[in-house]
Amino acid sequence: MSCLPELTYAVYVDGELPAQETLHVESHLAACDRCRALVEALRAENRLLAEVLQPAAEPAAVAARPLGPLDILWTTVGVLAAAALLQPALAWLAGLSAPLGADWLNPFSQSGQVGLIFRSVSYFLEEGVGTVISTITTISALVLGLLVLAGGVFLLRRRPSAVAVLATLALALLAAQPAAALERRKGAAVSVPEGETLDDTLLAHAEVVNIDGVLTGNLIAFGQQVTVTGTVQGDVLVCAQNLDIKGTVEGNVFAFAQQVNVGGKVRKNVHAWAGGLLLEPAGHVDGDVFVFTGQATLEGSIGHDVFAFAGSVNVPGNIGRNLTARTDRLTLLGTAQVGGDLNAYLKNARRLQIDPAAIVAGETTTHLRRPGASRYAKPRFYFWQGISLASAFLTGFLLFWLFPSLFATRLETAGAVLKGIGIGFVALVATPIAAIIAGITLVGLPLAVLSLALWVIGLYLAKIFVAAFIGRALTRPDREQPAQFALALLVGLVILHVAFYLPYLGFLIQLLVLVLGLGMSVLQVHRWWPRRPAAQTTAPAGL
Repeated sequence: MSCLPELTYAVYVDGELPAQETLHVESHLAACDRCRALVEALRAENRLLAEVLQPAAEPAAVAARPLGPLDILWTTVGVLAAAALLQPALAWLAGLSAPLGADWLNPFSQSGQVGLIFRSVSYFLEEGVGTVISTITTISALVLGLLVLAGGVFLLRRRPSAVAVLATLALALLAAQPAAALERRKGAAVSVPEGETLDDTLLAHAEVVNIDGVLTGNLIAFGQQVTVTGTVQGDVLVCAQNLDIKGTVEGNVFAFAQQVNVGGKVRKNVHAWAGGLLLEPAGHVDGDVFVFTGQATLEGSIGHDVFAFAGSVNVPGNIGRNLTARTDRLTLLGTAQVGGDLNAYLKNARRLQIDPAAIVAGETTTHLRRPGASRYAKPRFYFWQGISLASAFLTGFLLFWLFPSLFATRLETAGAVLKGIGIGFVALVATPIAAIIAGITLVGLPLAVLSLALWVIGLYLAKIFVAAFIGRALTRPDREQPAQFALALLVGLVILHVAFYLPYLGFLIQLLVLVLGLGMSVLQVHRWWPRRPAAQTTAPAGL
């Protein structure tokens, strides 16, 4: 009997030969040693290929270890140890005294803190405000649009008559027209040239804003450099890196800037939140001056009072009435004149320097800010903490009694905790933004009010949800009975109330608890969200 082709044996090894040919091949293999060896080689080759081409087995996933009492205990010990180590160092840094004019170098002094705030704000305005505003607006509009779309689909599917209601709301939105008493300008530079009169309120958003002409309304400006050399008959509201007033402002000045210079005339009051304020020798303010600055220098004249909260205050000019300053250093030069009383709130009496030639018509009173008794030594602190703890406990227990499923969300792993924190942060930031956007129109105002109300309630309940989570992790109740839940909630609330008042770290812990609690609330709402069951098809009778 002649041997068969190798291809026939390959198909035979693969098990794809017809039954009759298979019997023929097997009868030949029984009598031919050479073909049997060939078939065995083909089978060995198949096995080798199968081993090579088989996908590697994935390693068994390591089960996430649930959070236990020891995890929370060691975290608490770590936080306490960090606070104990940081407190002496921060207290020593806070007590350092910088040379005159260099207070801004010490981030623990008033000048340094205020300067840091406004330098950061200035950098944000210069580098990132456009991108951030655009991103927030886009995300908020998208979220709001999705909510409106989802609500519309839900109403249409449940109640077809809602079509008329949605159509009416759409017509109302289309009919709404923005107010026309506002001139909006933006670009690289916005200006009102000399000789031009703008009979409107100007809203300007540009790198450079110059008012050389006459503006009969208010000036609302956002930019890097805002300069007024002409006349503004209304108020000036500015958020910028630098504000220079060299002309005349008939109203008030409200400035949030890194540096504010007033070399012209302000007929009413000046309110400045700035890194530095300079009232130049030719500058004149008819009303009051309220400043929250790192450094304030008053070389010009002020008609009424000065209220200053600043790192340092230098007064070479004239103040018509009283000067009240809470500062690290107050200096009255020889040309200074104060028409009323001088009240200085200082940490050190040597930080008040009054030149003998300076004139103070009224009384000079120095209030030294001596460190008072610790709030932990006052009984009323513990009284109000007890009231807060009791109200949170009663609220949480009542919610559990009425709606036990509110506390059904469990975060059993570290990954779940991080997920809750991320969701909570989004809820913390996005909810008020979406509510503000919705509240711009009269139609969306009820939705905005409802959203903000729910947001505020969520902020209060966040601590309760996290306290229940921590208490359960520590007490490990066998059953979800009211007594076991009450014990777990009380333990968690006590731990949080102590952690909230840790030095330097309490604020961060409160923020972490806030976002985690909001995240747990969102996850619980997601669990409650109604899901329509899959449609069941029934075969018609007779088929």
